[in-house]
Order: sequence, then C-alpha cells, then structure tokens
Amino acid sequence: MKRLFSGLTLTAALAGALTTMGTPVATGAFAVSPAAFPNSAPAPAASYTTTADMAQLKGGCTFGMICGTVHNGTDLVVKVTMSWCAASKKPCSDKDIKELKPHKSTHGWGDVDGYYVPDGYKFKVKYQRAISDKTKWFGPGWHKITDDNVASIESYTH
Repeated sequence: MKRLFSGLTLTAALAGALTTMGTPVATGAFAVSPAAFPNSAPAPAASYTTTADMAQLKGGCTFGMICGTVHNGTDLVVKVTMSWCAASKKPCSDKDIKELKPHKSTHGWGDVDGYYVPDGYKFKVKYQRAISDKTKWFGPGWHKITDDNVASIESYTH
C-alpha cells in the first residue's frame, strides 16, 4: 500500500481519522493515535453554534475522512486555502486563507484546497495519492489540490 501522511499508510491514516481524539485504534499489526503525526500543525480555532456545525468539522473531505493535505518541508511560511472557487481559480474568500509554518503539516485542519507560491518563487512539490505520486515544479500563484492529494512542498527556488 502507498505511504502517505508522514510515512503512515493510508489505511492507518483513515483509522486515525475514525478515532476519538486522543484514543488510539488498533488496526491489524499497528495502532494509530494523534501522536502519530508529530509534525502536524495545530488545527485553526473554530467556533460552533449548533450540532450541525460540529458535523461539518472536516468540510469538503471525501467520505468525511480523506482530506487535501499540505506538508511544508521548507523554511518558508506557506499560505494555504480552505476553499476553492473553480471560476476564479483561487480561494473563494480571504478569510479561508491560513498560514502553514515551516516544517509543519495541515493534517487535522480539515480539507485544504490549495497552496500559494509567491511571486519570484518556484516550489518543488510531490503530489501523493493512494495509487501514485509525482513531483514537479510550480510557479507563482494559487495551485489546487484535491481531497485525495497530499502535496509535500519539498524545496523552492527564488
């Protein structure tokens, strides 16, 4: 099985998503707990007004578990967006843009829909999916990721 999420298999990551926060779940020969993701950045603060709001914690994730994720393997702060407007090919709202600190991950934030490459930069990004992965360079602007992608920003040029 293809490895995603900092070396864990997709099955392990999904099992972790199905657990109560802080409670490990046994799956085959291994167990997963939130501690299994030591480089993950803390989730952004959220306020909920109704039970229906709490049910939307993972946003647009596939099956409520498989979310777009960005890993920042650089020493730069990278902007990511929690929304994507297809018509404009950028975030739907500035309030959906968050900052991802160096050497952190958005794992646990919910569905991340894209990342931003600043003017004058190029990012080398490895896209990982359950069945494949590929690495390529991306120039300035917003770049979309899908629910089943883990986009690992490996390096940059300036």
